[in-house]
Amino acid sequence: MFAYCGNNPINKIDLTGEFGWLAAALVSATVNVVVTYVAAKVTGQDYTLKDAAVAAISGAANTIPVVGPYIAGAISGTHAAISAAKSGGTAGEVALCFFASSIATTLSIGNLAQVGTKTLSTVVANASADLVFGTGFNCLASSANKAVSIWSEARKERTQNTTVVERNARNYKSNRRNYVSVPLLEES
Repeated sequence: MFAYCGNNPINKIDLTGEFGWLAAALVSATVNVVVTYVAAKVTGQDYTLKDAAVAAISGAANTIPVVGPYIAGAISGTHAAISAAKSGGTAGEVALCFFASSIATTLSIGNLAQVGTKTLSTVVANASADLVFGTGFNCLASSANKAVSIWSEARKERTQNTTVVERNARNYKSNRRNYVSVPLLEES
């Protein structure tokens, strides 16, 4: 892991930058997996290996100079939007999840790509900041996704209840017509 600095990350630096990108990508990916896991668990959502893989990819993508945070945001936003659509979210709810997750990711893991990995203390400082702020931002994004999931379930229940009520009303009307159409016998 510390090949970029001759296995001495405290006293040595990678002046040529040959391996600094790898360390930044690994740390950023790890931090993003931890942050998204915590956010999912805090908001009561499942966290799958697919979620961890997307978080790792977006964290590593974040280390691409200049555009990395935007690519990472697009990856996270797309994943959140797909999850919202699968849970039955409306177009507006899917868009909300996309933008909430994109913004949270862009803001929370942007530090590692911008500062570099010249020393272990810089990496640790940036990772610590991302853990704190990233957890907060990702909790907000996860809350939006959880809200969409809850709204979708409530819509499904209302639709099912409405269908039952409508069916019962139709049955009542058709049965009532049958009873009304029976001729009354008059007593003689």
